[in-house]
Amino acid sequence: MKRFWKFGAVMVALALVAAACGDDDADTDTTATTAAATTTSTAPAGAVPGLVTEGSLILVTTGNFPPFTKINESTGDNEGYSIDVAKEIASRLGLTIELPTVDFVAELEGLSQGLYDMADSGIWPNAARQEAGFVFSTPMTSTGIVAQVRAEDAATSPGLTMGAMAGLTVGGIQGSSQEAFVLDNADALGYDEYLGFTGAAEGLQALRQGRVDVLSQDTLVAGFASVTFDDLGVAGPTVEAHPLSITFREGTEAKRDVIDVVIKQMIADGAIADIQKKWFGTCLPIPDDINAVGPYTTLPGGDCDVPTAGPPEVPDLVEDGSLILVTTGNFPPFTKINESTGDNEGYSIDVAKEIASRLGLTIELPTVDFVAELEGLSQGLYDMADSGIWPNAARQEAGFVFSTPMTSTGIVAQVRAEDAATSPGLTMGAMAGLTVGGIQGSSQEAFVLDNADALGYDEYLGFTGAAEGLQALRQGRVDVLSQDTLVAGFASVTFDDLGVAGPTVEAHPLSITFREGTEAKRDVIDVVIKQMIADGAIADIQKKWFGTCLPIPDDINAVGPYTTLPGGDCS
Repeated sequence: MKRFWKFGAVMVALALVAAACGDDDADTDTTATTAAATTTSTAPAGAVPGLVTEGSLILVTTGNFPPFTKINESTGDNEGYSIDVAKEIASRLGLTIELPTVDFVAELEGLSQGLYDMADSGIWPNAARQEAGFVFSTPMTSTGIVAQVRAEDAATSPGLTMGAMAGLTVGGIQGSSQEAFVLDNADALGYDEYLGFTGAAEGLQALRQGRVDVLSQDTLVAGFASVTFDDLGVAGPTVEAHPLSITFREGTEAKRDVIDVVIKQMIADGAIADIQKKWFGTCLPIPDDINAVGPYTTLPGGDCDVPTAGPPEVPDLVEDGSLILVTTGNFPPFTKINESTGDNEGYSIDVAKEIASRLGLTIELPTVDFVAELEGLSQGLYDMADSGIWPNAARQEAGFVFSTPMTSTGIVAQVRAEDAATSPGLTMGAMAGLTVGGIQGSSQEAFVLDNADALGYDEYLGFTGAAEGLQALRQGRVDVLSQDTLVAGFASVTFDDLGVAGPTVEAHPLSITFREGTEAKRDVIDVVIKQMIADGAIADIQKKWFGTCLPIPDDINAVGPYTTLPGGDCS
């Protein structure tokens, strides 16, 4: 038996190949009013709806698809990546775990009949399964399809190469994605015969016995087998890079959604990384969603240090070698000018500096008012803008594109501290007689202008930045300042004469903004942002400027409440 430590290197190689071979055919809001501690708690057992057996989580697997699920010959226990993930989910939900095993066809049939809560023998949430009455968790890793061969044939076998398999007999697991690939592409692959098997062990036995020449295999399973057994190897291209998710029966989405929250916590807090390293020898990329097309680049949170080939090239930079972020310098804690040093500081600034550092670029930080910030970006004067910008529909339609979200916020009323207990804040129908202010061009301004009749205030005044708005509030020229939740919280903690009042409304993501047409630049920077979310860098910057970790929405159109914290120390 080969030494297990080699598995990590094999998995990195196979995963990188799979990532480069994506499927060409795949095409009541609440936010805290201040930067007080944010925590995400798992649901108690009673909060998991639709369990087959009360107090228990039943995961069905084949017990025959290592390293996802396998029966330990010494103890009889079901072990593997899927098993450890399910045990951790059950533990966090206060449930016991049951682990029945059946063949793969019966696994999905029994799930559809309601015999089990969920299934996970390394299952691809592809379109066919979505259409067949199954729903899926957020992905927890990624894989591909590759040819498992006898070691003696590894150097000469064409593997799963189109048009090169004449004379070969191919095998696969009945009902699997690997079987579907070779059957759907039979004419193009050109093999002579196909044989289906009930599980991986039966397929590998047939391969060893010479009854098949190639076994169409999951990339991770093939890598595990080739490292574990000297007589097995892999050959040819890795194809069909795809996500892997836990499978649920259609109609149990409420149960899936509760478990999904736990999975996202596990991805963020390093639990998934630890289980990946235990069974795969390394961290593997996690697709953004079940329909995501590779290459996949985002690693889970936790200790996932892997060697890199150096920073990628960033296309369409305004100036070669430099990343230009424009902000207002007037929207703390996102961006503010340090009065002592003259430096631009804040959450947005630290994020941009870290991005530039990881990409081997210098950073430039010009400041303008908010209206000019977006106008200059649209004219191509800057690479990106970030003064706490909401990637809302209006901005998407106005010619801007956005990074993955990096935090979340809302809109709240900033008031004088003496009025905090009595002011209605931004309460519909309760603002008669009040003068309201906001930053020109901001989402906070848009909210009060779009809802002017419903809010019922007397007058609106627009200001060029937060400092000007706060000055007008202090001077009594406005009674309420429509403000970003995090900015209002920062101001009320920093200054004794300021407070917040009334409801927090319009919970929303915050993202870096780019000009339409620079999606290639955005995509490279997005990879870095996702790495920073996973490896704890975003958490550290959040805690520096907000005093706590804050939830990160899944995408720019996600509706709150948001529950997924970034990777790193967010206890």
